[in-house]
Amino acid sequence: MSNGSAKRVQYQDHQILRLQDFTDEQDYHVAMRRRHNLSGHAWGIASGLDVILDNGNLFVQPGFAVDGYGRELVLATRIQVSSIELRTDGQFTYDLYLCYREKSTDPAQAAFDATKRDTRWTEHPDIFVNDVPQPSVAQDPDHPPTVPACDWSFDATRPPPPADKPWPVFLARITTHPTDPPSFTVDSGHRRYVRVIAARVENPRKTTVVNVGLKQFSVEVGKSRTKKTKVFTASAEGVAVTDGLKVAGGLTIDSGPLQFAKPAGTPIPSDAQPWRMYRAETGYRELRVELPAEEDGDGPNTLAIGAWSQQEQKFLPCLTVASDHTVTVDGTLVVRGTIDGVPGGGAAQDENLPLAMAALLAAADDTLAAMAIGLVQNYPETAKTLAGKLSAPVLAAGLAQNPAAVSEFADELVRNHPAVVQALRVALNRET
Repeated sequence: MSNGSAKRVQYQDHQILRLQDFTDEQDYHVAMRRRHNLSGHAWGIASGLDVILDNGNLFVQPGFAVDGYGRELVLATRIQVSSIELRTDGQFTYDLYLCYREKSTDPAQAAFDATKRDTRWTEHPDIFVNDVPQPSVAQDPDHPPTVPACDWSFDATRPPPPADKPWPVFLARITTHPTDPPSFTVDSGHRRYVRVIAARVENPRKTTVVNVGLKQFSVEVGKSRTKKTKVFTASAEGVAVTDGLKVAGGLTIDSGPLQFAKPAGTPIPSDAQPWRMYRAETGYRELRVELPAEEDGDGPNTLAIGAWSQQEQKFLPCLTVASDHTVTVDGTLVVRGTIDGVPGGGAAQDENLPLAMAALLAAADDTLAAMAIGLVQNYPETAKTLAGKLSAPVLAAGLAQNPAAVSEFADELVRNHPAVVQALRVALNRET
């Protein structure tokens, strides 16, 4: 198989078999197995081979890996890394690898071979240690040392290389520390593991399928091999989930908005959708946050918008909407537009609006004063209309309830409205 072609030994009756025939037979099967390791898979660690510390010594645990030439690295028992020792003269860093090796072993008995030639090839991986002069540079497991660049893309079409040509498989980066006593640090964070190379992966019953395309990744799930639904699709344009997405933990959006696409004819839900946010078309475009109704006297469910108080170490609501149609504002309500008491765009005024406005103004004197100044400065016609609504009995009752305001009222008339003062004197004299 020196030229890369797959050539098997052909046997005939009465054929004389030579040593080379048996060697070629073995070489064929070894080469094809290694080609298989690189065709449906990619090289790396398959299991085990962890690097551990035990009583101040480094060990590599049993495991299995495939190197970049398709050769199996089988470590049946753990081995000690004796080539890296604790040091007190400074901090040093090493990369630890495992390399394929085969050795000629098992000499024949003298009764069968006077020269006691070996009868077996034993495949056993060896430890390879590489000094790291710049520990700040991260390890690159895809391009190990001693492997020529022309072999980084080695695949199943190329003939197997000689057995003594190394392909180190990275296990860990080891750092020695001159502490008292000296110690090791083991970093296994850049290990390369075996991979599957396939365009389609199926479960045994073919009811679940993973499609890996050139530009798209998708998952299909169904009850039979012929009836499957594509439930998940990922591409450069984004990720699409066909029938709902359940997140067991938290959901974080690093950038970009959370967008609700146009329903495209989706009917409005005809049943309850508790604790859900969705878009609906009802003649108006609505983004709904639906609360569940109160059950068994447990009190209303609420949607609270607020902030965390560092001083009180708790969440403080700012706006609370309850399922009993109550809206609560904790803090100051600032309205930069208008307060509309006409629900739904109709013609009838909400009968509760005047009472709500009166209660709001009665809550703080400064609010009432600010409203009066705002009306006079910005809405003079409205101010005149409001003044006309304040009849003499209403004004007199107001002054009677607050005697201190009588003096202020008189001073205001004298300063700014002397004619009114004279008319008031005449009217009072006439009454008395």
